[in-house]
Amino acid sequence: MWKRIPLTVGNPNGTISHESNARFVRCDGSLQLLIGNEVLDISVQDAQHDKAHLFRGHGKGILQSQGRLLRKMRFMPSSLSSNSHRQLTALVDSRHKKVYRVKNCITDIDPEREKEKAESQTIRANVLLTVSEKR
Repeated sequence: MWKRIPLTVGNPNGTISHESNARFVRCDGSLQLLIGNEVLDISVQDAQHDKAHLFRGHGKGILQSQGRLLRKMRFMPSSLSSNSHRQLTALVDSRHKKVYRVKNCITDIDPEREKEKAESQTIRANVLLTVSEKR
């Protein structure tokens, strides 16, 4: 989590600095990110073969290349009972949940009136058929 604090000590122009409660911890060869009371495992992978670059947008479609990405990091919740894992699971479940709603269909023709017309035509056809059979 980030918060902005104005620097007044040692910097008289009052520029903005960032302060965070996030820490990277390397223990037993593994890397973790601690944010408050949440722990995320980090896997670092080589990204040189991806030919990925980082760009900065300056507005109105102008992009400036900041450099090539050499490594990429994947952040994963450290346990199944963590708050971040529960939130990610709920997000994935909500995207795959079927929602049953009443579907509306707007038409130019009245289906009830069309049904009545079809019934009246079948009645007329039956009447004409019975009249022609009697002759």
